Amino acid sequence: MFSTINSILSLLLSFAILSIGHGLNNNLINIRGLLENYSEITLGLMNSFYFLGFIIGVKIAIKYIDRVGPVRTFAALISVISTISLIHAMIINPIIWIILRLIYGICIAGAYVVIESWINILSKKENRGRILSIYMIVNFSGLFLGQILINQNLIEDFILFAIVSILASISIVPLILSKVKQPEAQEYQPFKIKNLYKNSPLSIIGILINAISAAAFWSFSAIYMLQSGFTVENAAFFFAMTLIGALIFQWPIGYISDKFNRRISIILCSFVTIITSISLLILINILESEFSYLLIFIALIFGGFSYPLYSLFISLANDFLDAGSFVKASSSLLIINGIGAIFGPLLAAIFIFFFHESGLFFLIIIINILIILIAINELRYGKKIPEATSDNFVATPKQTSALLNMDPRSEE
Repeated sequence: MFSTINSILSLLLSFAILSIGHGLNNNLINIRGLLENYSEITLGLMNSFYFLGFIIGVKIAIKYIDRVGPVRTFAALISVISTISLIHAMIINPIIWIILRLIYGICIAGAYVVIESWINILSKKENRGRILSIYMIVNFSGLFLGQILINQNLIEDFILFAIVSILASISIVPLILSKVKQPEAQEYQPFKIKNLYKNSPLSIIGILINAISAAAFWSFSAIYMLQSGFTVENAAFFFAMTLIGALIFQWPIGYISDKFNRRISIILCSFVTIITSISLLILINILESEFSYLLIFIALIFGGFSYPLYSLFISLANDFLDAGSFVKASSSLLIINGIGAIFGPLLAAIFIFFFHESGLFFLIIIINILIILIAINELRYGKKIPEATSDNFVATPKQTSALLNMDPRSEE
């Protein structure tokens, strides 16, 4: 285990620093946009363009890694990220911010591709699961620390934007100084989604609509807390606790899905997500801006059961695939997730427009009810998971398709 960690230590350090800045930047942009009186539709467009950029960035990065190499690609992308953060502080304009979010999405996705493909080339069939688990811990820990940096007194100043810029710039150093073998370009071929849909409609529809729910929460959770009367620090800590919940519950839920039934696990997660969403709506109205330990606990449970849904859908889709088909299918599944994520912030903005701040959780509740109904139908009438291709759950981060190759089920 220690030799595995040591082999990717410099890459994980770069990723950790980048994740802290990324976690800070995402909520900083949303909260500052709200303080600048940007409309919900504008905030929704900002986040939708970010997710659109993320899809574009994956494809662009693969081409440039092949053309100029991973180090130069990473350095160029990080330089743009660092610059964009400072432009946000210099130019307060909604149209400019929407464009900047698109560019940021392209660059952050490209940076992830570089790191993930580099880690991927160092992994082997026998240690991919362990490397992936380490990556997940670094991912959620970095995003959590990014929330801790958000400060009410600095939110209207340029300092937090400067911190994002500094973290992005520093993240280049460990990767550039790394002596590990550089990754080679990989070919990504599309996979026919209709084949997966025939086997399990739940896996495909679930990935799509869960992405809507997840992107909506990611984009508007902090805004919801602020509109409900809580402080910036409370809003950031609330979101951070959902990440901690995901870190704690990801593996127990995966274990349950391996030992029992993947579809039942999906129903369980969606049911708990609905209950915690209703609880949050009620509790936040009762508290009237008073932060409590009960609110923290429910946020932790909400994150613990809502975030693993993506991994469960991926695992369910993979249950019908042989090892040789997994890598080809993974990029297609990621695109489906990206499409849902693009529409998530816009739908959330529409729901908030009609139902005020409570519209965010109304959307999440509706989506999870749909997931439960589809899962029950498939549980009764769907295809039985074949023993030959069914395999253990693997926690999957919502990043890029490069890392999906690290799944222990894929061929080396």
